[in-house]
Amino acid sequence: MKKKLIVLFMVALLSVPSFAQEFNLSGEIRPRYENRYGFSSLRSEADKAGNFISQRSRINFDFKNEKMIFKVTVQNVRFWGDTSTLSLDDTGIASASMGRGNHFRKI
Repeated sequence: MKKKLIVLFMVALLSVPSFAQEFNLSGEIRPRYENRYGFSSLRSEADKAGNFISQRSRINFDFKNEKMIFKVTVQNVRFWGDTSTLSLDDTGIASASMGRGNHFRKI
């Protein structure tokens, strides 16, 4: 269902007449290393360090013309080694969208 929705969205964007339009496709991959040794308290001799790497991957679709502005962002946040890359029950995907119409005429 998600693939059909994405394909339908892309076809809708490509079928709009080409009058002064902008389309931008961008992405981000941000890995982050953390070491939690003595986090929020003084560490004792028996404490072990907690080391992990988290990654945020993001894809941005931006569309703009004189009548509307539309933006969709799909994001996946996960910890390395927490979920298999081939897992079907991926819970780390989030998306956001924004649209705005320019209905007012300039005087």
